[in-house]
Amino acid sequence: SEQKKKYFYGSLVTAASVVGMLLASSLSSYFTQSDLPEWFWRVPFIMSLPLSLIGIYIRRNLKETKAFEESKKEVSLPFVTVLKTYKKSVFATFGIGCFIGILYYVPFVFMIHYLERFSSLTTSSALGLITYGLLIYMTCIAVC
Repeated sequence: SEQKKKYFYGSLVTAASVVGMLLASSLSSYFTQSDLPEWFWRVPFIMSLPLSLIGIYIRRNLKETKAFEESKKEVSLPFVTVLKTYKKSVFATFGIGCFIGILYYVPFVFMIHYLERFSSLTTSSALGLITYGLLIYMTCIAVC
């Protein structure tokens, strides 16, 4: 159905946000810091430049839909008014965002250090596990 397509395409944005972390963890599991040159940390920033330029081009040249332009004229809610009027919704949204951040941070960032320190796993093995976890996470976002 059309509604399911919307949800799926919306989930791809979140799933795609995992790609950078996935790439970093997979490369880190294969290479040690001593294998890479000292300047190598700059490579992701250089690689993101073309994508940034494409994003700037799209943002400057993409027209908003008529429905959005009309709704913008009708509704004017400054931030303070939104906080006063929709306090529960704002705090619920903030809480959900924090919860999702914790669910992402703990297994995919903190766990690497935890596994290195409190288990017999090497950094490479811990990063390999994190890479598999990220693949599962990304797949579940798009499919579920």
